[in-house]
Amino acid sequence: MMPMGRGYCMVMGLSVCMAALALSNDAFAQANAVEIGYIDLINRLGGVGIPTGAGVVLTQVEASESAGNFGPNTAFSEFVGKTFTPQSGPFGNSGHATDVGLFAYGNSSSVAPGITSIQVYEAGHWAQSGFLRVGQGAGAPPLAPANQTKIINNSWAATFGSAALDNEALRRADFEVDRDDTIMINPPVNNFQPEQSLMGNTFNAITVGLTSGTHLPGPVPSTLDGPGRQRPNIVAPGQFTSYAAPVVSATAALMVQTACTFPGLLANPNAQRSETIKAVILGGGRKRAGWTNNTPTSGPNRGLTTTPLNAASGVDVVNVNNSHFILTGLEQNGSASVPGAINATSRGWDLGSITNTGSLHYRFAITGMTDELSLLCTWHRNVTGFTGSPGYTLANFNMELFRVNCSNQLVPLTGDANASIFTGGNVSSQSGIENVEHLYIRNLKPGNYVLRVNRSDGMAQAWDVGVAWLIPAATTDPSDIDVNGVTNVQDLLAVIAAWGACPGICPTDIAPPGGDCTINVQDLLAVIAGWG
Repeated sequence: MMPMGRGYCMVMGLSVCMAALALSNDAFAQANAVEIGYIDLINRLGGVGIPTGAGVVLTQVEASESAGNFGPNTAFSEFVGKTFTPQSGPFGNSGHATDVGLFAYGNSSSVAPGITSIQVYEAGHWAQSGFLRVGQGAGAPPLAPANQTKIINNSWAATFGSAALDNEALRRADFEVDRDDTIMINPPVNNFQPEQSLMGNTFNAITVGLTSGTHLPGPVPSTLDGPGRQRPNIVAPGQFTSYAAPVVSATAALMVQTACTFPGLLANPNAQRSETIKAVILGGGRKRAGWTNNTPTSGPNRGLTTTPLNAASGVDVVNVNNSHFILTGLEQNGSASVPGAINATSRGWDLGSITNTGSLHYRFAITGMTDELSLLCTWHRNVTGFTGSPGYTLANFNMELFRVNCSNQLVPLTGDANASIFTGGNVSSQSGIENVEHLYIRNLKPGNYVLRVNRSDGMAQAWDVGVAWLIPAATTDPSDIDVNGVTNVQDLLAVIAAWGACPGICPTDIAPPGGDCTINVQDLLAVIAGWG
C-alpha cells in the first residue's frame, strides 16, 4: 500500500495514510482568503461583524506521523490562545497535523481564527474504541462528540482491508452525523493510488476535493453502500485534499457561529442543523468557467440532469461570502401547494420535512435577466444497522424549477421549446442515487418561477431536507425594455404598443416584480420610476 505523501502507519489493523507539507505562509493564506470569497465577505460587511468561528468546537482526527506523533505543534505561534484536548492520549508533534491546524484554526492562516477549542484524536483510535467503535457490535453505537464538538475534520485516508469493516465505519459516521448534528468534513479520496475507502464515501458528511483537480475523483466503488454516487461535493485550495478539507471546516465554523449569533437565526435551531449547514455551503459554491453537470443541451431532456454534481469538482469552489449571504437570508418555509404569491426572496434556505407524497414550493420573482442561479437540496441517509443488508434507508428527492403561467399553473422548462427562457444549465435534477440535488441555471429571463422539491421513493415516513438558494441581482434593469442601457421614451412606447393581456413571456410585463400577465399602467409607472 502506498502512502499519500510523507507518513504511513499501521494502527490497530487500520491502514492509515496521510500527507505532510511545509508550514504555510501568509501569502498562501491571503491567496486562499481571496479564492474562497473571504475577502468579498469582509468587503460586503464593511469589516463589521465578521464571523471568526468563535465558540465553535472542532475535532481534529489525524494519523500518526510516527509513533505517538499525531497532534499539532501546540507551541507554534499560530496557535496562541488555543486549547488542545487529547482524546487519544498524549500526543507528540506532527507536521501534517500542524499544517491542517493552520488552515482550520490558525490565528492568521485560517479564516476561522476564533476556533480555540480543539479535540485531538488519533485516526485508528477515533475509528475504533475512541469514537466510531467499529467492530464492537450493534449495542455499541458511536460515542457522543467530545466537549460539544460541532465540526469533525478528517484529513486522513484509510482502509481496514475489508469492505465490510470499511462500510461499517462509513455507516457509523453517517449515523453519528444524523444523531448528533455534527458537520463532518472528509477528503473524498486519496491524492495518489491506491484509493482508500475511508472516509470519503460517506453520505451525510461534506467531501472535499482540490481546486486544482489533482485529487482522484470518481464514483463510489461497487464494494460500498451507494455505489456510483458522485464525489467530491465541493473543492477548496490546497496542495493535498487533507489541506483542502480544513478550509471547508473553517468555512463551516463561520456558518455555525453566524447561526448562533445573527439576528433572525440565533433563536432558530434549524439554522445549526447539519443538513442546513451542508446545503448552505454547497449552495454557495462558486462556479468557474466550464463547470458542467453534463445536462443535455438539446432535445426533450434539455435542462434535465441525473448527475447533479460535476464529476471532478462537485458544486465547484467553496465560497464563504456566498454561503454567509444565503444563511443570513434567513429560513423561508416552503409551501405544500403552489403559492399564489411570492413566498421566497432572492437568497435564503429552509429545513423542511416532506412525506412520500408531498412537495415543498418556493415562489420567486425574477425581475430582470439573471446570469446565474444556484439552488440545492441535501438530506441524510438513515442508518438502521451498522452491518448487514440493507442497513440503511435513503429518501429520493427531486428538484425542479417551473415558470408560473397566468392561471397559476406550473409550466415545465425542460426541452428545446424553452431555449429562449434560459441559455444553459439545468432546471431539473433527478438523481436516483445521490442525497444531493442541484440546479444551476444561466441567463434566466424575468418572470414568476416556482422551485419544487418533492419525493419519489414510496417510503411512508417524513424526511428532513435542507434547501438553499442564491439568485444574484439581475444583470439588466427591467425598465430598460429594449436593453440599450437607458430607460427613455422608447421603452414607454414599447409598453403602450403591447398594452393588454400578456399570457406568455413579455419583456414589457415588468410590474409587479415578475409580472402579472397584463400590460397596464403599473408597467408604465415602473418605466418612469427607472427613467435615465
